Amino acid sequence: MVRRCKFTCETVTKRKGWNGYPICYDYEFRTVTGDSEENKAFWAATPGGSLKVTGTQGDWFEVGKDYYLDIIPVNGNE
Repeated sequence: MVRRCKFTCETVTKRKGWNGYPICYDYEFRTVTGDSEENKAFWAATPGGSLKVTGTQGDWFEVGKDYYLDIIPVNGNE
């Protein structure tokens, strides 16, 4: 079963890299809020949460934009 979450990108932070990458970017997300009917539905299903992702590209996500996160079991463990 697929679980869909909806997050807003709140910050993008550039920092010294690791593992051979000179620069990394930390992206921080929070569950959506707002007055749209879709956001109200997501808030009712997941009223709180955060997510932090680190990558090597600075343009993966944009502050203030909403993104879906689909959580899908691996190896057919549905």
